[in-house]
Amino acid sequence: MPFSETLLQTEADVAAFKSRFGKEPFVSSLLVGKTLESGFADASWNARLNEASYPTTKLPYPALRTRKA
Repeated sequence: MPFSETLLQTEADVAAFKSRFGKEPFVSSLLVGKTLESGFADASWNARLNEASYPTTKLPYPALRTRKA
């Protein structure tokens, strides 16, 4: 599942967050499409992840199989 993580480590990072979302950074934040969730609430995070078609259960191991030579 594709995702990206952005760490706010510098003042420039914080300024970019404020510019993009129009608010102060809050840990934790989740952006799915144009919907930003700030803070952790299980139900709302699950709703956003469902909208993005992330699986609701852990994928069986190994999710990736290697080709045999």
